[in-house]
Amino acid sequence: MNKTQWLLLMILLALTGCYDEKEGCLDPAALNFDVSADKDCCCEYPKLKLKVNYKETDSTSFQKMHYFKDVGEQVYKIESFSFFLSHIEVKGGAGWLDVDDSLERWVFDGQGLPEKALVSSNVVLLKNNVLKYDFGDFVDFGAYDSVRLEMGMDELQQAAIPDSLPQGHVLGVGVDSMWVSPKVYLQQKWVIVTDTSAANYTVDTFTVIGSNIPFDLAYHSAFVVKKGKDYELEIAINIPEWLKDIDWQGDKAEITDKLSNNSKLAISLVQ
Repeated sequence: MNKTQWLLLMILLALTGCYDEKEGCLDPAALNFDVSADKDCCCEYPKLKLKVNYKETDSTSFQKMHYFKDVGEQVYKIESFSFFLSHIEVKGGAGWLDVDDSLERWVFDGQGLPEKALVSSNVVLLKNNVLKYDFGDFVDFGAYDSVRLEMGMDELQQAAIPDSLPQGHVLGVGVDSMWVSPKVYLQQKWVIVTDTSAANYTVDTFTVIGSNIPFDLAYHSAFVVKKGKDYELEIAINIPEWLKDIDWQGDKAEITDKLSNNSKLAISLVQ
């Protein structure tokens, strides 16, 4: 090998040694797919997003400052409410699809001792003052005709240890935590002004703990999601329908039953 060839080889080796790999997303299904990248990193995908419309009637939105009458003609006001929805699935040409992104979390086992398990992240805590939620990555596209979900959580989600979770996690501790002793999450929580008179302004909290409530909802016509776009799932929740026939001065067990049973009548899909 002559001097010129040696020189060219040394230059080539020097250039190769200085080359930095380009980081980028190498998944063609991602929004930020980069065909020129060398090292896979930082992929971003379309999301399954949930939008909630709280209603007083079919044509009017729920207003927190409004007053209502219960079945006993007593005036009441809704201070706040919150509830869990989980395991949202949508049905298209490929069958039922979800965003079941499970992560390893600390949970209580059957004896109440901590252990690690894969817990589904397909859960959100809906609140009266929040209207938009993000369920996670959803890379599928096409026409969808049905949605199913559950009010409440599965056994592993229920067993999560709140103070082991990251700050801001839907199941974590905080001002809006639905965790109650002993080792259980509420399904629903309603804070109601049951007596609105100036002399006896009374605020009561009504909670539901129990089995999940399944919902099967259908679109009037196929809902189309384009490739690379978010699936924006929209639901309407009729609050007076949910609280129909409730006597806030009555038996709390009966109130709990109505809060569970009426929920099936209150939630619908928005086309």
